Amino acid sequence: LRSQREQKLLKGETGLIVFVTMPRSGSGYVSNALMNGLGLKNLNSIIEFIDAWFPDYGIFAFPNYVAGGKFSPMPDGFVHGHAAALEPNLWNLALITDKLIVNFRDPRQALISWVNYMEYFRFTGNISGLMEYQIPDGYFQWQLKKQLDWQIENYFVPINIEWIRGWLQADEDEEFPCEILFSKYEVLAKEPKRYFQEILSFYGLSEDIFNYPVEPNFKRKTHLRKGSTSEWMEILSSEQVQKINETIPKEWFERFNWK
Repeated sequence: LRSQREQKLLKGETGLIVFVTMPRSGSGYVSNALMNGLGLKNLNSIIEFIDAWFPDYGIFAFPNYVAGGKFSPMPDGFVHGHAAALEPNLWNLALITDKLIVNFRDPRQALISWVNYMEYFRFTGNISGLMEYQIPDGYFQWQLKKQLDWQIENYFVPINIEWIRGWLQADEDEEFPCEILFSKYEVLAKEPKRYFQEILSFYGLSEDIFNYPVEPNFKRKTHLRKGSTSEWMEILSSEQVQKINETIPKEWFERFNWK
């Protein structure tokens, strides 16, 4: 796979770009920016991501082009998903790529975005999504504080901390051969050009072939609601912040430059 990528770069091709992303961390915006900016084909119909019951069953399926008896080279294109570092994902990704991006966000701000995203689901009548994300009965009649408490204690915060931890462990696993670029939402929000430059450099691609995206158009009750990095400091109580901080490994605050 490394050799194939090197040959593709020599011919002016991109190879396969794999974007693995934590929910509510700019996933859609970055995906569209990379596909449009590099002219990449979306390969999720070929390398299918089965996105159900996050995070336990989000799986990159084993693609048919690899399963066949005849050799098929790495395709050019883009594939993405909210995949956790589950064993099936690590196995399957290692068979299709030598490099992947893992994108994430400060769980405290991601939590605020998630709670508002659940309101978006309710607003648009996405019942299957609300079931998948295990929203309990009566959730939307609760005050915001109770909704946040539930997500902190039961769902969004703990599973996303584990999601980040899983990929950090995969990166340290000598048996997982893929090189990982960890990209942070906070860099995207504050230094978008640097954010995309790091991705281009990681894949050995020139800036000359990339068209940088325009700034996102934020709007309430949409996928692109606000784009903040510090809204959590205004919304979460000191007790809620303390509870989350106690579940985040201490070294992450310095490593990821989180307050």
